Amino acid sequence: MGPHLRAVLVAVVAVALLASCDKGSRQDRFCRQLADDQALLASVPADPDELDAFVERYQELDDVAPLAIEDQWRTITELFEAVATEDLSDPATADRMRDRAVAATKSIDEVRAYARTTCGVELVVAPTPGAATTLPGTTVAGSTTTTLAQPGTVPPVAP
Repeated sequence: MGPHLRAVLVAVVAVALLASCDKGSRQDRFCRQLADDQALLASVPADPDELDAFVERYQELDDVAPLAIEDQWRTITELFEAVATEDLSDPATADRMRDRAVAATKSIDEVRAYARTTCGVELVVAPTPGAATTLPGTTVAGSTTTTLAQPGTVPPVAP
């Protein structure tokens, strides 16, 4: 067996082994996990102790986000990470988080469009009663709002 044929055979075996371990493309894995976690991703927990688990779901999806929306998903994940760790009762921090949420609106719109057209998943994040945070552009009863504040404060409205 010549060296070229041996190299080709090694390459074919390597590809076959990798394909047998593959659980689908990043897009497939992302869409499958997004669909599985859709209900869990859609409700910002009212209990601060549950916020870490909520953020972890976004972080897990961040690990498999397709290249087409990788940066946008990371923007959303980092926003939730910040909201989970910041003291939103401080007015300056709350203002900074509101600004950051509004700045993330384009990323959120792009991820929602990707989820809808590519994955067949309608990605909507809404607060549970008493929740302190949601993302900009969330749809609640047909209206688009941005809420990123403690209960009782007036949030800005996203474009």
